[in-house]
Amino acid sequence: RAEIIYKPKVFMSYLAGINHSGRLNANIHLITAVHDHHDLADDSLNQDWSGATTAEFQSYPGCGHHLDMLKNEHLSHNAGVISGILNKIFEG
Repeated sequence: RAEIIYKPKVFMSYLAGINHSGRLNANIHLITAVHDHHDLADDSLNQDWSGATTAEFQSYPGCGHHLDMLKNEHLSHNAGVISGILNKIFEG
């Protein structure tokens, strides 16, 4: 149990320490997780990434907490969001 808690915290510390000074020349599409005050991943991943790109940033509401977004009860909704993003990209 301690390892299950420890590994995500170490990963989040790693992410926080990365130098994000550059900017992508590509659109960023973020599917947000349901916010939970107890879930560190939700707080750190559901942020505004518009400063990380020279192109467009778009955020889409996802279904479920970050670690549950691909579980059966949320998969259909989130797959639909991804499908919509891909259709938007390829229909240009």
